[in-house]
Amino acid sequence: MASKADTKPAFGGYTINFGEVKDVTLGEVFGTEPIANTEMTKLIWAYVKENELGSTAPKVPKTYVNLQEYWDDVEYEDMKLDEVLEILETMEIDAVAERKLIKGVFKLQTKKPDEFEDAIDNFVEIINDKKPSKKSKKPVPEPVEEDENEPVVYNTLQEYYEEVEYEDMKYNDFCAIMKKMGAKGQQFEAIKKIFTNGYIKNAKKFVADIDEFVEDFMDGYKLTTKKTSKKSSK
Repeated sequence: MASKADTKPAFGGYTINFGEVKDVTLGEVFGTEPIANTEMTKLIWAYVKENELGSTAPKVPKTYVNLQEYWDDVEYEDMKLDEVLEILETMEIDAVAERKLIKGVFKLQTKKPDEFEDAIDNFVEIINDKKPSKKSKKPVPEPVEEDENEPVVYNTLQEYYEEVEYEDMKYNDFCAIMKKMGAKGQQFEAIKKIFTNGYIKNAKKFVADIDEFVEDFMDGYKLTTKKTSKKSSK
């Protein structure tokens, strides 16, 4: 009598056959340096694809419940922005900052693949450290139709922060808006320091510093505005 293992079809209809693999050591597949189990999984799948060891059964679409699963399972060149955004929504992490950051990361995918790999690694690390919280979500602004030939004028730093991608932010833009809002010398020095380090040098730190700066600046601005309005009402 045949066993269940002999009669049951492979999960998803996909099988791998190593019968034709000869004279290949594990070191040649995985390297000779210590690696994480996630990296081992990527290497074995890369070897299977490169040597066409898998069956040709149609691939069953997989649903990912978190970004770490997606990162473990999908090759860098096969990752898609809409898939990552969908996963973030599933994880209830859909704040403006995260969406802006991942859109900027995917701009590197075809132009600078090496930088894309580092950036996506950093992004996954950021999301792994972040706990979903409705209180922490920033309001998503309604889309506004704009004249492409007419420059956008931002009245507050919050507007600029919500509209402009991190990698497109400019030091001069920050200074102009801050000056309009009555910023002080120390605040100009702080933002100058952030932009000196820059997005390209350390995207993760730049994003965190910009988030913190805008939040602190807007809190101080609201407090100052509130005091001014009280004085004028007396």
